[in-house]
Amino acid sequence: MQRARKLTSAVFGPIPLSRGRALGISERLSALTSLAASLEYLHLRDQTRPGGLHDWAVMREAHADASPVTHALLDAVGDRRATATLHAARAVVSAALLLPGASRLRGAGSLFLAASGAALYPRHRYGTDGSDQVSTVVQVGNAVARLSRSPRVQDAAMWHTAIQSNLSYAVSGWYKLLGRPWRDGTALAAVLRTKTYGHEKAYRLVIRHPSAARAVVRGVLALECLFPAVYAARGRLARPLLASAVAFHGANGYLIGIGRFLTAFTAMHPHVAYTSAPRSHPAVADRDDSVVPVIVLTLVGTASAAAVLAARRRQRVLTGPKGTRRLVTRRGNTLAYQFDEGDTDRPVVVLLGGLAATREQFGWIAEAVGREAGCGVLSYDRPGYGASLRRRGAPMDLDAQAVELAELIESVVPVDRSAVLVGHSLGGDLARRVAPLLGGRLAGVVYLDSAHPAELKRSVRQQEAATHLDEWLAVMDWSTRIGAGILMSRPPWFASLPPSVRDHAFDQYADARLWSTARREWAATRADYEAFEGELAPVAAPALVVSAGRTVAADAEQLAMHQEIAQAHRAGGAEVDLDVAEDADHGTLLTDSRHANRVARAILDFVDRVAGRRPTTPKGAAK
Repeated sequence: MQRARKLTSAVFGPIPLSRGRALGISERLSALTSLAASLEYLHLRDQTRPGGLHDWAVMREAHADASPVTHALLDAVGDRRATATLHAARAVVSAALLLPGASRLRGAGSLFLAASGAALYPRHRYGTDGSDQVSTVVQVGNAVARLSRSPRVQDAAMWHTAIQSNLSYAVSGWYKLLGRPWRDGTALAAVLRTKTYGHEKAYRLVIRHPSAARAVVRGVLALECLFPAVYAARGRLARPLLASAVAFHGANGYLIGIGRFLTAFTAMHPHVAYTSAPRSHPAVADRDDSVVPVIVLTLVGTASAAAVLAARRRQRVLTGPKGTRRLVTRRGNTLAYQFDEGDTDRPVVVLLGGLAATREQFGWIAEAVGREAGCGVLSYDRPGYGASLRRRGAPMDLDAQAVELAELIESVVPVDRSAVLVGHSLGGDLARRVAPLLGGRLAGVVYLDSAHPAELKRSVRQQEAATHLDEWLAVMDWSTRIGAGILMSRPPWFASLPPSVRDHAFDQYADARLWSTARREWAATRADYEAFEGELAPVAAPALVVSAGRTVAADAEQLAMHQEIAQAHRAGGAEVDLDVAEDADHGTLLTDSRHANRVARAILDFVDRVAGRRPTTPKGAAK
């Protein structure tokens, strides 16, 4: 019995590290990471030459929007000699920190490693997948703890590092749970088969023993998601959890070649051990935990502020931009729309966006086609997007949405005016489905890099994208639901939109409704596309099919499917034009003013042709 108690105590129990010992172990592990990193970079110094992987003349382009002062600092560090000198200095300081000692000079050394690591971060590609960032976090905490003479400040710094450690595991674990490959256990095989992180022998072993592989994957998920349990039961789970984490990083280092992760992440473990031990233990009896209530109150305050901001953002989204009108459909959904009538003798252009898109992404095209060329413009939000409301239980499939769109057009567009549908991405397939419902009121259809119902079966690129899309939508849905929208920054392409629409577009982008709606819409669309068989039905209306140059260059099958969309219109006895927007990708076709103006000109030429008018070029359109 006594032996069993000793064994249990050895496996389940806190790890009683004193403040000084925890700092010393953490410093040395973190120094090992920095030493290995700098020696690696010095060994690969040839890659900083012109044409190399780390050629600064190329890498600095990623910081083109930085201020002149920032550019000057980056260029100073980016100089090959300066880079080599900094890494040599980091190697020397890292080696010094491996030596015994407890002086404040060690804090200065950790501070130098953190500062130089942050300065060198834009300079390299290696290490930017986690290890260097974690090292910087640990080194900042260790520097503050060493340089301060106050036990309260020292413990606050160590608590900060410990919390960062918990977040790094827990967030990673819960994020993985949103992805199907991690839930069904196939993620391990997917990682091991890649060129960058693969391991052929391990991959074959996983394929031969799928049950064991699933058990390993689920064990990793349990470790990461439940890592904060290290503080439960007075630290009794600290030993098994930290030991499991060390084994996890060790296996990753051996199998997928990220060896620096082992020392980078385990450098946080001494702080976790120190803060998880009960205060009753002599080793941590003088620990100051006063920062913990402050952290809790900060989190509660942040969550409250996030909830208030989210509610205000939701209200702005539901109100809609100026000029928003509403129509309650026969299915009970409320469609929010804007209708600029334009010249009454011209067709009305109806804009249909893609998945998880806002109508503001048509900003440049709407300006050119409507206000500058005089066409009527009708834009709307599908049920659940923007200011539109979806009745609970209402179907989300494209055929059901096509019926409602036809109802909107019949209700809003005057009977003496025809409509031209302009659909981007998924909106293109929606336009194809609504076209037969409009009969003689339809003048033509414009497809902008359109989706095709067979793309998930025929395009390997689209199949891979679909898997990532499932995970991405789930992450965006749940993160915005819990208030993380307050942390979101505007994607770079937002800066390309017309200034007048950027704020409202971002309100929608940071609101959970967009992502939960997109997730439902994608689930219905995916089921539809996976069940698609045969050929596209003929469409008896003229068409303009525009492909993004970068889309079809990367996936020839996509171009073939765009040609099939054109053929469906030819089969209906209609004329068809095909065009490729060179150098445009799927998104910039709309959001980049250069490409959007070119597309607008093509749309107007098409509109004039189907309406029997002389071609008109919008003001400011690209020639």
